Amino acid sequence: MPMRDFKSALLRMGDEAFFELMRNYLGRIKTPFNKHDLINRLERFLRRPEIQQRIVELIDEADAGVLTAIWILGEPRLDDIHSSFGGGSYLDLHQQLLNLEDRLLVYRDDDRIGINPLLIENLEKRVLRPGRVFAFRRAADDDPPASVPWLTDSTLTAIYALVGEGGGPFKADGSLKKRAKSDLESRAPILAEQIGSAGESVPRVRVAIDALVAAGAINGSELVNNEARWSELADLSPLRRLSTLVAALATDGRHGYEVLAAAVEHLVSTTDEELLLQESGVERLLLILDPEQSADSLRRCREAMTIVGLFSRAKDGFLRAARSDARPERTMTASENPIVIQPNFDVTVPSTTLFRDALALASVARLTRLDTYSHFELTKERFASALQTGRQVADLIAELTALTANRMPSNITSSLNGWAAEFESVRLLKGIVLTVEEARRFSVEHSQTIQSLMRRELAPGVYLFAESDVTELRDALQDAGVELVPEVMAPAPPPRASSALVPAPVNPSRSNVFARIFSTASQSDPITLDHSDDDPDWFGELYEKVSSIGTDQREAMRARIANRLVVSVDQIANGTMKIEKTEARGLDYVGKVRIIEQAVRTGTSLLEVIERADDGSPIKRLLEPVELEKGGDDLILIADQLPERETIRLRVRKLGLVRRLRSGLVKRRPIRR
Repeated sequence: MPMRDFKSALLRMGDEAFFELMRNYLGRIKTPFNKHDLINRLERFLRRPEIQQRIVELIDEADAGVLTAIWILGEPRLDDIHSSFGGGSYLDLHQQLLNLEDRLLVYRDDDRIGINPLLIENLEKRVLRPGRVFAFRRAADDDPPASVPWLTDSTLTAIYALVGEGGGPFKADGSLKKRAKSDLESRAPILAEQIGSAGESVPRVRVAIDALVAAGAINGSELVNNEARWSELADLSPLRRLSTLVAALATDGRHGYEVLAAAVEHLVSTTDEELLLQESGVERLLLILDPEQSADSLRRCREAMTIVGLFSRAKDGFLRAARSDARPERTMTASENPIVIQPNFDVTVPSTTLFRDALALASVARLTRLDTYSHFELTKERFASALQTGRQVADLIAELTALTANRMPSNITSSLNGWAAEFESVRLLKGIVLTVEEARRFSVEHSQTIQSLMRRELAPGVYLFAESDVTELRDALQDAGVELVPEVMAPAPPPRASSALVPAPVNPSRSNVFARIFSTASQSDPITLDHSDDDPDWFGELYEKVSSIGTDQREAMRARIANRLVVSVDQIANGTMKIEKTEARGLDYVGKVRIIEQAVRTGTSLLEVIERADDGSPIKRLLEPVELEKGGDDLILIADQLPERETIRLRVRKLGLVRRLRSGLVKRRPIRR
């Protein structure tokens, strides 16, 4: 639900806060009064060009960063800002946002925060730039060129083929075996190249296999292909496929990485290679799209994106997205760009071949060279391995014929049929054998369910079934009228991925945030705001006016000027400020207790407290007070520490500072009695 407008939000403020705000900007409030009239006067005050100029003039770089974060996120909550862009003190951010609210730069509706619409045009012209949060910059002539991802569909197909040949290529320490390294350098040199991963150098094939293991496409303990998961990967678009592997690698395949995969895909497809991002900016952008990810997963995801080439390193810690024309997207069907099978059994597979088609070829052929046009060789061993999985020779030949656009050499077809005949002549079969006496065969042989499960009739009354179908077979036998069904323990199911690869959509509201970021990212670099300690020239007239008011309000008004709450001499007059004690320090024990009691009683305030650690260093906390209870000669403050809402107990005498704050930016729990 969108926030209420600025005027409606002001009308919903508590009376104490409302009138304090009006007195600050409009001076004394005469009775009788009308809230709508007061708000209209405040809006006229804010629309004055010189007032807007002064409000914007007082914005520093820290303010601009928080304002930009609010603008990017669109009506966020305090916790959203802190988790997405904070990284620092929750208390300091809370204080900063309260100050921005008092300065009328932002307003709130319940616990959500928005930019003041009366100032938005001026802020967009001079202050709000995504570069303040993400540190964008345009690519320079001396920056390295945009990268090209190496973990392409062709590379994945090669790994599928290599794993299908069997035999693990790694030593116990994860390095390549000598023979495996030599073999890779000959057949797939790009996979033998060393690359940085988690602070060490490893061969690219290690990174790729780790990603595929995490995604469930390879059984990590035995390095065996999981055909079902490879098929699911083939259902994805090329960029989503690579994004999925990156996300799986970053999270070790933990549940829910499909959302992170969507974030990676969206980030890569949105980022122009001429727009460079700092490393922290990449992680923040991913967090916008997947706010549930941990900081460690986001860091690992950014590293993985760099390792596989979706981003490359530029100067000064900036990252550059892969060239848009090099991102894995363009693929072609067999009719557009067919696989070529030569009479000598050599096979050429273009890089633009559909991933599923390339996998089909790799399941029956041996990789000979990974290149732009990869080369394979149809071999008896690989073809037999495909038949061993239960695939039929006629289906395999038909599939290969389609992949060549019906240009399969006749001698190849003859050889494949010959290999199939040889394979069938001597076989080792693994499964469950069912024997049935002649008198009982009719019910078994005429059961459609049993026939569908049957892998082979070995002899009259002797049938072969898969071990995995034992439970279903027993049910089918019972349905066929076999009363005494034999018992055979079903084997443990083969290892499977934890869940299906279901592409996760990007949250539309967060996609809109992205659109806002990148639509303005190409604007001029952020205007550098004045960091000098010198006050603006017009501050002189404010201090001169302050010297003319009563001493009881003079210091309080000076504090308001220092907090940038005063932008006009019209705001300075005797009696416009309500003097109230909101903090107590040091030995003022009674003052601390009274402030805490007031915060507990009203239920509308938070507390900022400072206590000293054993080494004397200050510990600052933002608390939601619950109650005070006696503890010997002292009182104990029981409170929920924000943002974690962890209940803690603090001795009041140990607190060096107690300050009461408005709680408006934090959703308060009901007062506990």
